[in-house]
Amino acid sequence: MMNLRGLRSLSTAGAFTLTSFLSCFVSADVQQPYEGSLIQSQFSLDPFADADKLTLVLDRTLQLAGCDVRNDSFSSTGGDLECYYCHLSSDVWEAQRKDPSQLPSFRDMLGESINCGDHAYVFSLKEIADKARKYDIENNLTNAKVKGVILTQPSAGSSVLMNAIIVGEGSKSHTFADHDAIIGLMDACHELGEDQCMFDEQVSAMVNVIYMLSRTRKSDDESNIYIKLNPDSSANINVMREALKGQDVKWAYVQRDADEVLTKAMERKRNGCLKKRNNPSTGLLSYVQGLGYDDLKEFTNEEVCSAFFAHNHQTAINELSSEDPNTIFLDYETSIKDKDQLISLLQDFFDINVNDKFVYSKVTEQVQKETHTRGGSRKRSPWVDEIPRTEITDLVKSANTKFLKNIVQL
Repeated sequence: MMNLRGLRSLSTAGAFTLTSFLSCFVSADVQQPYEGSLIQSQFSLDPFADADKLTLVLDRTLQLAGCDVRNDSFSSTGGDLECYYCHLSSDVWEAQRKDPSQLPSFRDMLGESINCGDHAYVFSLKEIADKARKYDIENNLTNAKVKGVILTQPSAGSSVLMNAIIVGEGSKSHTFADHDAIIGLMDACHELGEDQCMFDEQVSAMVNVIYMLSRTRKSDDESNIYIKLNPDSSANINVMREALKGQDVKWAYVQRDADEVLTKAMERKRNGCLKKRNNPSTGLLSYVQGLGYDDLKEFTNEEVCSAFFAHNHQTAINELSSEDPNTIFLDYETSIKDKDQLISLLQDFFDINVNDKFVYSKVTEQVQKETHTRGGSRKRSPWVDEIPRTEITDLVKSANTKFLKNIVQL
């Protein structure tokens, strides 16, 4: 076993998987290491060592932290996900609400929790969700509602928007930015293969995940949750849309000039999109084949990423409608970078009372900050307004003419 206090640094490019770190977690049924052992010395004392972990999940002391997708999780035989739970104290939530630029993602929040870093307890998703629903009914407990879902292109300012929402809502909401359970579930079919993944089972799992996340509140002060997806998950937004079908949810899609998006994506440590050359999803491969290409193997680096972003973008706008009053398309330059417009957006679209002087002051202060999170190492840097615009190369322009810029309408 190993210490997980540096949980953020263990994954910088994707969702945690229980398979990868199972040896690090403490199952609900596994005993603690022997007293005085070398293994035990690497962990903090578990305050819940002698407690019934199921009871702690049901009474909302422990929260959903992530899930492991198995090969049969969404099969016709009715598989399941193994999900792990840990304790995120109120201090961590309050720290995020005070300055979300310091804890912008759920992974960052996990990294601030000693319990989540050293201890986690594993349960079947279907089993625990069924028991939670029964417990909530018997104890007359209500859950938070999903108020908003944020989709985004890469480097388009969605974190700035989410951070403004966090300080604007305050204790009325919990926010889940890039939650590993959601991301892993949405992207699961690419990893499993289309023949192993039934859409209805995937949606059912998402309904259960959202239900467990909505069990965060213990008072009437917290009535909403917000979910922010990572850019790659836009290609699988249909899973989230179906899981929330019929609910009054605000959908916001944040986009940016195609050349700016691709230029930033080509920077070192940001160019994970290049992996799609040899490992494209079925949807991405079908997309480029529909444009007359056999695959992505002969593409330039810029073309690989531009095609990938174009596929994600096309999928998102196919799912969303500009005629829906609960849907909004946001341009970085006019809706995020322009602070006055951003604040108006909170008031007019998300129904956040920014007219309150105290709330307005907090939001105004927050939107001046830029967020950078890379797992465990977050680099603080000036706000975008102060940074000289990066030169757009001919390779970027050429690639986007074929793919991303060809379909983006700002």
